Amino acid sequence: MCKKNCVNNQNSTKKPFGYIYLATNTFTRKVYIGETVKPIRKRWLEHLTEGRAVKRLRIEQPDKKIFGSRLNNAIAKYDESVWKLEQIDVAYSQEELDEKEKHWIKEYDSTHREKGYNMTDGGVGSQSEEVIKKIRDTLKRKYQEDAEYRKWMINFNRKGREEVEKLRKEDPEFRKRMRDKLIRGNKDPVLRAKGSETMKKIMDEKFKDPKYRKRIATIIAESNRRRKIKIPDIGKFLEDIKSGLKTSSLAVRYKMSEDTVRLRVKEILGKYGINNPTEAKKFLQDKDIDEIMEEIDK
Repeated sequence: MCKKNCVNNQNSTKKPFGYIYLATNTFTRKVYIGETVKPIRKRWLEHLTEGRAVKRLRIEQPDKKIFGSRLNNAIAKYDESVWKLEQIDVAYSQEELDEKEKHWIKEYDSTHREKGYNMTDGGVGSQSEEVIKKIRDTLKRKYQEDAEYRKWMINFNRKGREEVEKLRKEDPEFRKRMRDKLIRGNKDPVLRAKGSETMKKIMDEKFKDPKYRKRIATIIAESNRRRKIKIPDIGKFLEDIKSGLKTSSLAVRYKMSEDTVRLRVKEILGKYGINNPTEAKKFLQDKDIDEIMEEIDK
């Protein structure tokens, strides 16, 4: 249930894109406003995980200064039972979600240190370049100098990738949101230019490292080698696709990259309008492979 002033419009019967949540520390009465496209409880568990990690590192390394956001620090300091979590609003697009997060942060004045734990005014990309750079530099230095933190981050990122991959495979709504976000970003010339500029800066910095240049050169050489690999038995290759082997499995079996698998499929079946293994599987279901091979030979 939304709190007062929560906007309910004609979208009320439609599944929300995301949610605005309020986390209240019942001991200090300070609050945190957040936005999420996940279930609120699941997003809060991520906050708790981060806070626990900060607390553990501080216990294990009392002589070191362990960085944490205001919310991280509060979770690390206070027992988890003091937190009250509630949904206060819903949104039906990323833009609306950002605007509502900004509204509620302003409503609760939760960026004020005496009132809340928010560090920005809300919305995607709301932090200033100076703040972002400071946080990035601090975390980068910590990653390089602190072996325990580095180990934790590697594990945390691995779990995050696994979770995203699981959602991508199992949740069609998640795939749709990701696709819509990508399309929206590609259509927006400002976002596109900003993304290109940011990526150029990142890559320019990376290429100053000779080890990184060498690694990239090795990857490109290996990719070029794999792209030249031919299919020894096209009939067997088509049978494998028809039987339902995924692109990743085909890549392992034929010792080539997944991109090369798609390229070979397009070379073999392109004249039928087939561009990838998924389309090829559907196309081949009611076809005789021998007949297809005869047509290809012609």
